[in-house]
Amino acid sequence: KEALPFSGSGHHIETVVSPSISVEVNISQTFTELEKSDLSEEELTALKASLADVLAAKEQGPTKFAEKLSKALDLAKSSATAAKAVMDFAAPLMQFLS
Repeated sequence: KEALPFSGSGHHIETVVSPSISVEVNISQTFTELEKSDLSEEELTALKASLADVLAAKEQGPTKFAEKLSKALDLAKSSATAAKAVMDFAAPLMQFLS
């Protein structure tokens, strides 16, 4: 839960943000950013599949997550835009690691 101040008063509005919703938006935004990279279609396809593996691995613990993230970064390393997109995707997922 996150408390946000209500404008003009001392009250706060409680908001609950679902991790699955934010992750869904995150992967969509990541794919949009990847499309801007100079990766080939084949590289993009492989990287998108790898990011799906990263997402699934967050439920399998930090070690598996790190392994899958390493693979995704390896696929993205030839493009600064793609590498940044992968890191931006992974950063918020780390807070949900069990």
